[in-house]
Amino acid sequence: MPLAKRTLALALLLASCTRPGTRTPDDVVPYDIAIVGGRVIDPESGLDAVRNVGIRAGNVHAITTQPITGQTRIDATGLVVAPGFIDLHQHAHTPEALRAKVRNGVTAVFEMEMGVPDVDAWCAQVGDSAPIHFGAATGHMYHRVSVLTGKAPSWDFPSGEGTTRPATPAEIDAIRRRVERELQQGALGVGLGIECTPAATPWEVLEMFRAAARFPGAPVHVHVRGTETPYFWMETAELFLGNVTTGAPLHIQHANSSFGSDAPRLFEMISAASARGLDITTEAYPYTASMSSIRAAPFDDWREWPDERFARFVWPPTGEHLTRESFGRYREQGGVVVIEGMSEERLRPVLASPLTMIASDGRLDATATPGQAVRGPIAP
Repeated sequence: MPLAKRTLALALLLASCTRPGTRTPDDVVPYDIAIVGGRVIDPESGLDAVRNVGIRAGNVHAITTQPITGQTRIDATGLVVAPGFIDLHQHAHTPEALRAKVRNGVTAVFEMEMGVPDVDAWCAQVGDSAPIHFGAATGHMYHRVSVLTGKAPSWDFPSGEGTTRPATPAEIDAIRRRVERELQQGALGVGLGIECTPAATPWEVLEMFRAAARFPGAPVHVHVRGTETPYFWMETAELFLGNVTTGAPLHIQHANSSFGSDAPRLFEMISAASARGLDITTEAYPYTASMSSIRAAPFDDWREWPDERFARFVWPPTGEHLTRESFGRYREQGGVVVIEGMSEERLRPVLASPLTMIASDGRLDATATPGQAVRGPIAP
């Protein structure tokens, strides 16, 4: 059964809550909302049982086995009642997309992977009337392209000099100043899409960690650099170095597609780091395919690929698996491409790990601009 039909989320900030099964003296008064007969799942307390939930003035006042009444009564029999889910990694924030999130039980969404080019403008676009809580990171790659090319930050997917040229020390300083200004203005952290800016050096990456560290609690969310044998794990080492050196929390995006069969080894590293007091986390999305711009920097060497690699790519408008010829043709045209790259057998243990947060890394936006439409995971 679809999640939207199985889950009834409390689209509220749960500011107060009684212990499960208890009642308060004013329970005899009808609640504003009475949710009755649902399977209540509370991750914090471990409760998983059929209960009635009483809500008054926007707060949960009772979770009980006793009968309750309310001005609004919701029969949740056969449904799950849970605190609102958090999607810390998604790429669409139109009214339609946010309403779809609420209907799926999500009450907070965040644009953290690549961040946004202008936090103030983005927040104004999403608007105070959004039916959901939202926030974003400042996007290193957008500021990098702007500094190196002289163009204003935009949603355009990065390409050209802004991704392929190493930044000078003065340019790195300029990028860092822009990142810090956005953090000062309310960005929740720093988004580093290093695979899309492969010319960014480890020193430049470290400077972005230093920028985040100036704002205690601001995390650095990273789409790791693409590497090949024998350089596997160097893309991870530079991030652990940033965390150790600066203390800025590190969050590694989509362990499933970025690390593939090496995801269990990543989990071992994160567990060891956590045991030593380091703040490092990771996530995964629950799909066996990913999506990216067909013009993304990691595909610049496509002419050198073996023929069989192209069959992993699917062109969404037609559903066709690509060939060398069709990949080159669609790359000239531009657009998004789906990459098939992980089996369900390999994905299941990644999702089941207690270290893994679940994120959608998705979008639902028929009216997105080209830049907004292409951001998403890039399979290794």
